[in-house]
Amino acid sequence: MRVLGLDVSTSTIGICIIDHIVENDIYKKNMVLGTYLDLHKDEDKKNPRDRIDKALIAISEFRNLLTNYGPIDSINIEDCLQSFRPGGSNAKSTNTLMMFNGIIQFAIFLIFKKKPHMIHPTSARKKAWEQTFKGSGETKKLIMKEVWKKYPQLFDNFPTKPRVGGYVDQIYDMCDAVTLALCIPNVKIMKK
Repeated sequence: MRVLGLDVSTSTIGICIIDHIVENDIYKKNMVLGTYLDLHKDEDKKNPRDRIDKALIAISEFRNLLTNYGPIDSINIEDCLQSFRPGGSNAKSTNTLMMFNGIIQFAIFLIFKKKPHMIHPTSARKKAWEQTFKGSGETKKLIMKEVWKKYPQLFDNFPTKPRVGGYVDQIYDMCDAVTLALCIPNVKIMKK
């Protein structure tokens, strides 16, 4: 079963495809693709894009995914934020993300001819890593560490921050997409 995981935001879409395979009673999760789509600004990095421009870029990328990696059996998208946290997103940001997320869900349905599964981040983490990382302010870093252990090849050519070092922030979006692609919704699978 080939699963596409998408971590959607208005600036970056984390993308991951994982093949879930059972061979000789051994369950394997093989990485096919792990990357991200930068939607933030146009090519010269001067003009912010609007939602429609960003959606058109995403649609073009989704068509490429279908052409190059199809067929896709299941599509998992991270569900939108459902509550406010201190220091988190405000109502305007949350509303903008929800509208964009809806556009992306509809685009996925039109391109792949199947409804995406919306998975809450905590549920995805529990299914993928058998833990939720609750109570940790370092959740993103802990997930990146888990992805690094399982798929170190993803980090070989990943962009780094100039002058400061470390990976660009989009690494976290890609790692969240990996988490989503590791999930097969509504299916219980035997442990390794």
